[in-house]
Amino acid sequence: MQRNLTKEIDNFKEFGSLMTEHGQDVVLALVIVVVGLIAAKLLGRLFKLSLQRLSVKETYISMATNIFYIILLLIVATAALHRLGIKDVVLFNVVEAIILAAVVLIILFRPYMPRLPYVMGNMIKAGDLLGRVEGIDFFHTRLKTFDGKTVFIPNHLIFKEPITNYHFTDSRQIKLSIGITYSSDLLKAKKVLSEMLAEDPRVLNKPAARVYVINLAESCVEITARAWAKNADYWRTRCDLVEKIKLRFDQEEIVIAFPQHDVHLYHGGAGISDAALLDNHPETGAKNNPDWHGSPANMTA
Repeated sequence: MQRNLTKEIDNFKEFGSLMTEHGQDVVLALVIVVVGLIAAKLLGRLFKLSLQRLSVKETYISMATNIFYIILLLIVATAALHRLGIKDVVLFNVVEAIILAAVVLIILFRPYMPRLPYVMGNMIKAGDLLGRVEGIDFFHTRLKTFDGKTVFIPNHLIFKEPITNYHFTDSRQIKLSIGITYSSDLLKAKKVLSEMLAEDPRVLNKPAARVYVINLAESCVEITARAWAKNADYWRTRCDLVEKIKLRFDQEEIVIAFPQHDVHLYHGGAGISDAALLDNHPETGAKNNPDWHGSPANMTA
């Protein structure tokens, strides 16, 4: 018991002597780390702003900024370890070993590492979000939606949701479905739609635009127009076509249908009196309503 206590006291004295001898170096090393981290953050931002002013592509800016920040962190770590008395040769060997190990790991595991299915500037749909990719880092993807919101999506969630990337192809199909009344001229409506698609210079010739009668619904004849436009022109072309179709159909007296039901009322038909109709009604008739007495004419709400 006494021997163990003596050993603990000796260890404490040894630690105290080490702190007396190297305590100042430890404190200075911690100061170097804290100040170095702050300086690396500020320098990283300045470096990024400088690249943006030079009109460098956003993809290269992000990659270059991350590399620059890692280099600064290595410099800070080297300075702190040097302050603790570690020799320059040893530090150089450690840094060299770390860099070589990182390169080897990247080469070996890169084919198996999941890659995000988009790059900066792509317009994507992730879940319910639709917007343009403005930034990508190790943990998040920054998405700018069309209503001006900036959304940060954790990258690990990207691999769990279907992603639609509208930049893998140069063009995109515009699909317009219009329902016209049965009394409207069907062939005329198809001709007008075909003319409008042919007149718009943003609609591509290949693949050619097509107009189909897609369905005979309860309240309308459904016509579908399909055309192709460049990705950059898609939304404006689609919106303009919808507006032009409405105005042109009004001019050509082609009626756009809306859901409706025809209700036929038979009043005293086939010799049946009002009293008989009410009497046989499932809700108001005397046969089905034991609490009601009298004639139909005496019914009150």
